[in-house]
Amino acid sequence: MRILVVCSDTGVRIGDGKGASLHLRAIAHAFAALGHQVEVVGIAPSNPDDAHGWTVPVHLVPHPGRSEGLERERRKLAATEAVSVLARDLAADLRPELIYERLALFGTAGLDVAAHTGARHVLEVNALLTAEESAWRGLNLVALARRRELAAALAAAQSHIDGGRFDQARQTIAEVERLDASAPDLANLRRAADAGIQSLEVAAKRKRDVAERLEQARKAFDSGGLPKALQEVTSALGLDPANADAKALETRVLAAIQKQRDDEQQRRNAEQKRRDDEQKRRTAEKRATERTDSTVVLTVAPPPKIVRVMSATCLHQRSLPSPQPSRERP
Repeated sequence: MRILVVCSDTGVRIGDGKGASLHLRAIAHAFAALGHQVEVVGIAPSNPDDAHGWTVPVHLVPHPGRSEGLERERRKLAATEAVSVLARDLAADLRPELIYERLALFGTAGLDVAAHTGARHVLEVNALLTAEESAWRGLNLVALARRRELAAALAAAQSHIDGGRFDQARQTIAEVERLDASAPDLANLRRAADAGIQSLEVAAKRKRDVAERLEQARKAFDSGGLPKALQEVTSALGLDPANADAKALETRVLAAIQKQRDDEQQRRNAEQKRRDDEQKRRTAEKRATERTDSTVVLTVAPPPKIVRVMSATCLHQRSLPSPQPSRERP
């Protein structure tokens, strides 16, 4: 990522040994250590050699010099404008994706560059400087300083909302309300932050519900309760259609259900085949029996005994003596 670090605070010079300067250098070096392309725009130190300790490119605006009262405030405004011009010129070549700005009195340089380039603007706020400057040194251009500070703070709140950091947006809005509860767009930002927090809460509850349903689905799947598993995983996908775990589990459940159906169909086919074979066997036996019953068996009977019946007349005649032939000679 290409990052432009901006600081227009004349009290936080590049290369000074003050805590704020060291913190700014630590931020820039940390970005670079993460592999980002980093460049810095800020106020030059008293000794130009002090800026050589930075390991990232630095672009410096001369310090406006010390003064008091209204002149001091005018010089701060001029330094802010010079930083803003230099940052815009650098942005044309760097094309930063992120503007990281440390809040400064009258400082809107980073906000201006972000608006000019379309880069995301991140504002580091360590204190609301208008109130601090008024309390410690006195401030003539209070209205201008507060207006610019509010603009930077509101932009930071919007950046938090855009990035989904709704709690931080609420904190920034609360700080703005302490300065000016009637600030423009404050009510809209508050509603957006509240809606974002509510959406996060809904999303968190949805995530818990999805996790619970997936756990029930896994238990049902492991115990063989495929209809219950499918019901739970379908419910999880209804809550989060893009959930990768739910999609993977749905694939496994549907595959198991299909296998179960295929196995059942094979069992039914095997049972039907057994019945068909049994029916064929019985049909064959029946046909064989019918062929046996319709066969004609021819049996040759022995010849009947011939019984000669004679009438009584014949018997009577048989009892008469047969005539004797004549013994006379011719």
